Amino acid sequence: MKDICIILAHCETERKVKILLQCIDLIKKHNRPILIMCNYPVSQEVQSLVDYVYYDKNNELLLREHYRLYGANYSFFNVLSGIKLHFQTPFNHSYAVWNLIRNAINFCKFHDYEFLHFINYDCLIRDENVIDKHLSLLAESDHVFYNFETEKDLSAFLFSSRIESLDSVIKTIKSFKEYFLDNNGKPIEVMLFQVIEKLNHRPIYFPREELNKKTNGNPDLVHISDGGISYSYVDIKYFSFSIFKHKSEQNNYFWIQENEMDSSYEISIDNKIYKLSCARWERIAFCLDFYKKIYDVKISRNGSQVFLGGVVVYDTYFLTLEK
Repeated sequence: MKDICIILAHCETERKVKILLQCIDLIKKHNRPILIMCNYPVSQEVQSLVDYVYYDKNNELLLREHYRLYGANYSFFNVLSGIKLHFQTPFNHSYAVWNLIRNAINFCKFHDYEFLHFINYDCLIRDENVIDKHLSLLAESDHVFYNFETEKDLSAFLFSSRIESLDSVIKTIKSFKEYFLDNNGKPIEVMLFQVIEKLNHRPIYFPREELNKKTNGNPDLVHISDGGISYSYVDIKYFSFSIFKHKSEQNNYFWIQENEMDSSYEISIDNKIYKLSCARWERIAFCLDFYKKIYDVKISRNGSQVFLGGVVVYDTYFLTLEK
């Protein structure tokens, strides 16, 4: 059973390269060859740490200004006190990732690999047996995936597949236009699930909570400062949260999503207390009435403290208000 670990990397900043190096270091413990698939060049230092690097300069993103042309939106809203907050990413990278997976399959076919383990560069694997477990499960299945947010979408953070099975999934879409126009531009997490189900493959799906147990969540947006680690986005087992800056106002908004069950929260932000209830998968946001670049945050969930640390304002998303 010839298998390989494939890192999907888009590391255009020094911070992301540092996370990639951590990812490589952890994957090496699994004693598999490593292939990096990337749309940004990686340094000779990074190249020397892995077995293969495949660089494709064609990073086919759907930009925000073109969303309407393709009938895409990629936004979500939260309702609190009658205010809707719309978040919209500056681009959608679903097809770019789809194409990296396609290129990885073709490369691995040439090198006679049968089983592929995909790891996003910001996925830091803590379970030293997870790749062995995935390979064992693939003996009688086509794919091993973890749910992304619901039971009808799949995370591309960490997954494993038989090469011929994944090849048949990726071949269903051959172009940028076909992905976004003919298939309504679904996020890759939804597209993977729908195609696998349509092809009647033999997948194994684990709940998102299992992925959180085996990895560190998403450290992509961690800031290292002289005072220690400060977070701009936190995604852990039970909930996710961040603080966003409005694109035109001098206001910040605290955003939280519950991932497991209906829960009550007590949130202290620079010693000001906010109390709220949040249903499973519900996203709630509220405006902070004081502006800073970093906040001291303490969160208690259902009576137990679950987070204490500094949170840096994160301004990657565009945001509009609708009252």
